[in-house]
Amino acid sequence: MGLFGFGRKKAEIREECPPYLTGKEVRKLKQSLFSGEETPERVCRMLGFAAPLLGKENQPIDTLPQYRGKEEERLAAMYASSWGDPSYETLAEQVGRLVEGDQEEFLNQVNRILRVYPKNEWAGQASRLGGLDSSTLDKLERAEETLGMMAIYEIPHPESLAAFDLVRAANLVFVSIGLGYTRFSQDEGLLEQIAEKAAGIYSGWAEYYGGYLLGRGLWAWSQGKYLLMNAPAVRNTCRVLLKAEESPMNHIPFK
Repeated sequence: MGLFGFGRKKAEIREECPPYLTGKEVRKLKQSLFSGEETPERVCRMLGFAAPLLGKENQPIDTLPQYRGKEEERLAAMYASSWGDPSYETLAEQVGRLVEGDQEEFLNQVNRILRVYPKNEWAGQASRLGGLDSSTLDKLERAEETLGMMAIYEIPHPESLAAFDLVRAANLVFVSIGLGYTRFSQDEGLLEQIAEKAAGIYSGWAEYYGGYLLGRGLWAWSQGKYLLMNAPAVRNTCRVLLKAEESPMNHIPFK
């Protein structure tokens, strides 16, 4: 028996385990991400739009969430403090705000700087966006590490970072469902809005997850949360979602 599994081929192991992600970590992620339950394809596809955040919270991404115990209490408290009323109308309002682009414009402006200018000009170009202090601007160079890790993990660097808003919107819907505030049949139209916008921007799951990863890193940078810029948990989740044979994202179409 090898380090990464029971007699599996080395080529398969490398496919799922990039540098910095061990076979043990992959197995643990798989156990958390994939329940093996029979879930309709249309439901699995919608779960895919929230999968990076669902996975980060140790929720399976192939079945509807059902929160219990302390996790239910924690999420219910967060939901109440953020939005108060757990009605469908409140949910639809918040999802609409995110789909329209809560952080999209700012993140795309920063992303354009990363794509167009050399690293030694990033801070100067970003200073023109306003609202950022000098210490924050100086830390923008850390985005080079984020891009480097995405490349190692074979996650593309897309032009648009709208996925940062869209993943959060989809996750909000599934938190509402998991807490019993709303039902999938009731919320499917909201999820279709998210899917439609994503399909108009990205070519597939890899680009979509890349948009979320980089968007999350740049949002953390803008908030002064520099340690979160390159936090591995979501990146590891995205890698397994894209590479594991068990992942629904390998056979469910993005569009």
